[in-house]
Amino acid sequence: IFSVFGSSWRLNRLIGMKREAIGDFEESMVVYENMLENDPNNKAALKRQVTVLRSSGKLSEATAHLCWYLRIYLSDVDAWCELADLYISSASYPQAIYCYNEALLYEKNNWALYLRLGDLYYTLADERSMLTARHYYSKSLALNSKHNVRAMYGLLLSSQALESGSRAQELKNKNLKNWVQEALKTVYEDKCPSKLSLLPFQ
Repeated sequence: IFSVFGSSWRLNRLIGMKREAIGDFEESMVVYENMLENDPNNKAALKRQVTVLRSSGKLSEATAHLCWYLRIYLSDVDAWCELADLYISSASYPQAIYCYNEALLYEKNNWALYLRLGDLYYTLADERSMLTARHYYSKSLALNSKHNVRAMYGLLLSSQALESGSRAQELKNKNLKNWVQEALKTVYEDKCPSKLSLLPFQ
């Protein structure tokens, strides 16, 4: 291959990925380490190393490696999301929240990031976290209200969880619940009317 195409980081990356595909993680790491000897800041090689570590079950090493990578490439949104996913796999939710907030600094209108933050705060389950979850679900829906059923359910459930709060809070929850229930009915009537009866409200 090298005699035909010559040596390049793209070709070496493909060779490393082929090794990954057949489960030869040690050899793929050698390929990426050789790439980094020539270019210590090669983004492709650094990120593939994280993938190899994660695929081989070395989650703590993958997390540490990705933290180090983000010290160099602070604005890599995909890397922040990957790090958040690693933290979620170990139930380190506050750290995952931090990662998604860092990602939001670079993609402020990314509705999916607000949705993920809503899910994480909902998982924490205390009243303050539920309020924050409701805020993020609302923001996600403000950016994408047509194809965002998950955020609709998140808003519904977080509002239900806050029903025993203050009178003002109860009124806000009631208004939000009424809105999201109608929104869900509209989605189901349009996309799958046969399942309309499965909605958890009537």
